[in-house]
Amino acid sequence: MSAPQDEFEDSIIGDVRKARAKLLAECGNDLGKLVNRLIAEQNEHAKRVVNLRERKVATPRRSSLAPRPSPLSGD
Repeated sequence: MSAPQDEFEDSIIGDVRKARAKLLAECGNDLGKLVNRLIAEQNEHAKRVVNLRERKVATPRRSSLAPRPSPLSGD
């Protein structure tokens, strides 16, 4: 009997793994070089990187699934 991961292949995960392998190969399979490259690209395009410290959070809306008072209860 085969393991469940052998029966199902996720194309998105496959694409991510291919991209990772390509980037790593371009850096001579050196993780340190890859990290330095990613940091350099992040610094070059700093406005495209999410910064959670600057993120403004809106007041949460009431969920449509939240219980509401019954119009018959008089509340």
